[in-house]
Amino acid sequence: MSSSSIESAKKKEKPANVVIPPPKPKLSKAERRAMQEQQRADKAARGGAKRTTQQELETNQNKLEKLTISSTAKSAEISGAAATTTTPLSATHADKHHASSVSLVSHLPPYHDPASVFRLIGPTLQVLPHVTASFTAGASSASAASPSASSSNPTSSISTTATLHPAILQLGLDYATLKIRGGNARCRAMLHCFRTLLNDYQLQSTNGSTKTIDVRQAILHDVLNPAFSFWTHYCRPHSVSMGNAFTSIKHVVASLDRTGASSSSDWNEQRNVLLQHLHEYERERMEFAGIAICDVAMPLLTKQQGEQVILTIGYSEAVAKILLRLAQRREALQGGDDEFSVRVIIVDSRPNHGGKKLLRKLVQAGMPCTYILVNALSYVLQDVTKVLLGASALMSDGSVLGQVGTGCVALAAHMQHIPVLVCCETYKISNKLYLESITHNELGDPNALNIELHGDDRADMASNDSAVKKLHLMYDLTPASFVSGIVTELGIVPASSVAVLLREMTPQEFKYEN
Repeated sequence: MSSSSIESAKKKEKPANVVIPPPKPKLSKAERRAMQEQQRADKAARGGAKRTTQQELETNQNKLEKLTISSTAKSAEISGAAATTTTPLSATHADKHHASSVSLVSHLPPYHDPASVFRLIGPTLQVLPHVTASFTAGASSASAASPSASSSNPTSSISTTATLHPAILQLGLDYATLKIRGGNARCRAMLHCFRTLLNDYQLQSTNGSTKTIDVRQAILHDVLNPAFSFWTHYCRPHSVSMGNAFTSIKHVVASLDRTGASSSSDWNEQRNVLLQHLHEYERERMEFAGIAICDVAMPLLTKQQGEQVILTIGYSEAVAKILLRLAQRREALQGGDDEFSVRVIIVDSRPNHGGKKLLRKLVQAGMPCTYILVNALSYVLQDVTKVLLGASALMSDGSVLGQVGTGCVALAAHMQHIPVLVCCETYKISNKLYLESITHNELGDPNALNIELHGDDRADMASNDSAVKKLHLMYDLTPASFVSGIVTELGIVPASSVAVLLREMTPQEFKYEN
């Protein structure tokens, strides 16, 4: 045996004092993942045990104090309500809705029942005490976050619900009860309320002189911001149309002269500038835009020969104007050689049934109409020639945010190769981008989904009501691929050109983030 083979044999011999462990078994992917999760859990438990207990004691003490204060306030509220004759607006509260909400949308702001915000004492509309405390605390934190604003304006004070104008409370109640709904209607009501607030507002100073008042800060912190914050956080989340209009107003306020209120005449001039802007915004961005959309859409809807069958869902102000214009044209040409034949199919859905409002208007105008619910959509699509949809907002990628059911109608029409036209004013364009309708949406009243049951069905539903989670989403998102064209006051554009409209229009009008 050669020397090299003897050396290799010696190397392969196991040392006498070394114990070699057996090879580890090969783990599957699922087993490795489970082991990693267990290691993370053990690490977190060890890290949690090392934490200082003093901080935890202070945190628990603060929570206990807050709980005691809230329970005391609630008991005082109940006793006060027993002593005073009040008229509740409803029987349920927002925290009860939020407790039974679906976990998938638990990140969305909870629905605020009007009874949890407002109460009627005789003919007077008031805000409940816990809302007053929350609103004052929010104003205090905002003031603490920007001390320069309060120091530059000696008249600025922390806003409370007691200082809110009655018009703010009344409009908030109309928002919360859905008496005013729709992007245009809500924005128009907001502009009208701001006009009322500005007409009633007077600059006041502690030393009796208005020369030291920062006019811009006074208008924002005393008039605009408290109203908009109250509507958004305690009544109903603001729409894109309201946000864009509010941003436009703030830019006009920022252009005012800070010290331009040396006299009452100077303040009146600045107030007239704001009032003029509010009037022009409503007239140009809503009224004139609606007329222009009708002028753009009419040739497209009347050039085709034969009977026109137009389908729409719910109620949209822009769509309603177009259909009423078609009804007038049909009435004018009826019985002549150029007779124009058109009828409308209105699709509706629970629980709001907004299509009934459009149905009443069209029937009064003499337009033949068919009214169906969304579950019968597939039975009528074979006769439809065009689909007209409204929009609450246009996203920067061309997707459409509309009432629930809009995406379903657009999908069905797209599969049947039916043109889908979205009618929307350009002031509703948002610089945001939504990929789906879960991350950003609005929760409606869950009890509005209740149906009328009788007999045993009603008893079974009542006994299992706590186990039922009701989800009432207000909007859905329609992808741009389902949209054939978007009808605006600037013309008919493809969905891919919404970003171009956003860039060409005044950029400052689309920078509101909240």
